[in-house]
Amino acid sequence: MPGMRISRLASLAFVSLCLVSLATGTSHAADPVVVPDGVAHCQWLKIKAKGSGYELLDGDVGLGSKRSITADCYMQLVYMPGGGTTHGRYGAPMLCPVDFQNWAASPMQDSFSGVALQDGNVLGIDNYLTFTNAASDVIQGWGTHRILITVDKKTGVFKKATFQTLGAEMVDDSTYNLTPAFVLGSFSVTGSSVLAEKVPVEAKQLVTDSPCP
Repeated sequence: MPGMRISRLASLAFVSLCLVSLATGTSHAADPVVVPDGVAHCQWLKIKAKGSGYELLDGDVGLGSKRSITADCYMQLVYMPGGGTTHGRYGAPMLCPVDFQNWAASPMQDSFSGVALQDGNVLGIDNYLTFTNAASDVIQGWGTHRILITVDKKTGVFKKATFQTLGAEMVDDSTYNLTPAFVLGSFSVTGSSVLAEKVPVEAKQLVTDSPCP
């Protein structure tokens, strides 16, 4: 009937108007987050590396048992302005136990290095990292990692930093020490910022010559 057809057309027009209004309302994206350069300088992070893979048997025999390795470590971020980047870089060695009595800092070539972005992301692309634990297991290899720095939106004061692995392979000297055997597989790292008083003395002693107080 004509009246019903007109009513349906009016309803469709109203729905279309609502959709257009919603699209217009969401087209104005919020202002991008701006995180002050260097705001996470000297911040501590507690991180956990988890590796999983297979033992590589001697003499090209093949692959052996599947092994899982974890390592709890710390890192203290150091901010470096410039260096060909707009917002600078962050770097940090991995501070980990190497046996039941001793700790060690990873060498520079096995430490985190990432480019800082305006929105608080710090991207470490093709970083080569080494993690150890008290059982003398080793997780080592290439990966792409992300640190996300968040700040107070009103004051810009540092709030938190989190660590995330986007993808990584466990190779080279990755070792399951009990066997012992080299392990081939993958690993991931997660972590978040902690107060300095929560950091073990053994880790702090490894960075006494850093630019941080």
